[in-house]
Amino acid sequence: MISNSDSPIIFIAALEGVLFEFTGIKKAYSYTLEMTSNLLTGETAVGGLVDLKNQMEEVKISDELDESASLVFHLFYEAGLALESKVDLCLDQDTPMGFFFEFSEKRPILLSRLAPLLRIETKGPSEQEYGEAFKKGLRHLRRGDCYQYNLTFPFFIKFAPTSAENFLAHCWKDRESIGRYASFTSIKGLKVALLSNSPECLFQIKKEDNGFHVETFPIKGTQSMERDDEQSAWSKLSSSLKDESELFMITDLMRSDLSRLTGQWADVLAKKEKMIVPGLLHSYSHLRSALAPETTLLKVAQCLFPGGSITGAPKIRVMEIIHELEGEPRGFYCGSTVIKTANTLQGSINIRSGELDCDRGVLKYHSGGGITFESSLESEYQEMWDKVQSFSRLLL
Repeated sequence: MISNSDSPIIFIAALEGVLFEFTGIKKAYSYTLEMTSNLLTGETAVGGLVDLKNQMEEVKISDELDESASLVFHLFYEAGLALESKVDLCLDQDTPMGFFFEFSEKRPILLSRLAPLLRIETKGPSEQEYGEAFKKGLRHLRRGDCYQYNLTFPFFIKFAPTSAENFLAHCWKDRESIGRYASFTSIKGLKVALLSNSPECLFQIKKEDNGFHVETFPIKGTQSMERDDEQSAWSKLSSSLKDESELFMITDLMRSDLSRLTGQWADVLAKKEKMIVPGLLHSYSHLRSALAPETTLLKVAQCLFPGGSITGAPKIRVMEIIHELEGEPRGFYCGSTVIKTANTLQGSINIRSGELDCDRGVLKYHSGGGITFESSLESEYQEMWDKVQSFSRLLL
């Protein structure tokens, strides 16, 4: 049961597969490109991206927190454009960059399912709408502008108005349905809540006997398990040259990004492994590198964010192409939620994510995938829908 429903900030997140409610809000700020707002006092001041960067610069990976304390950053996708000095791409002074919260307490939470979710309906782009953007992107591939681009679209999942707790209880009905990096954020005054059921890790930083290490687990390649069992689905996915090329390209990109961060060549511990999420099977790789204890969270973000699996390669050029193809900001979707506790420092990639309005009964939910020369319009369009439907079925 959500205990702090009257709080200006409600934040729930998965840590090691367990849902925690974060309480005792001490600081809460929102950032646009130029302005900073204190969400607890209502005061605003000039700062924005500069203040967000300063806040991340203050956090070192070796900093120790009290056992119950937590720091949370929501980095919106467009903050990655700004960190890469691409402020001119669909950014104006009101473009959201993200949020920062500091909490003093957290506790495991069990959500109460109050009633069934009714009238579930999903609307998304037609194959023709998708195809127009797909074909424009292929021209960039043929010209050599990029090797892979990630194309995404918003979908609208409609349901009968209900409480946020009831919606979440359906979404996270059991441990298997909770994304490893799942989170929910409700901010008083914001019309929509931020929901992610992400299985994907941008980074995980751990302290070990021989120092700090950073790991990343990029996902590329998807196979529906609605028509196949696990063995058959993995046989199809692991033998797909298109999916393998996607994964290997992004693995190389992430290895380069880690090298920028750590100053040394990262180890690839696994090049192609399987990951099972409700209704889908993915392939992913596992990279790891030593990390200096004085490294700041800002440096981690500048080198790794946004994740290569949701941009493509080369990262900066393909972010320009994505702006051209998609035509609207991604915002929370494809951004990262960074959580630092006494025992955890992790950053997600916010796939399986969107904006939730329980009063109106609408979830704006994004989906997409990586496009290479081997891609076909029909299969990529179907994969995008498979990802949305795998989430929709959690709500039944």
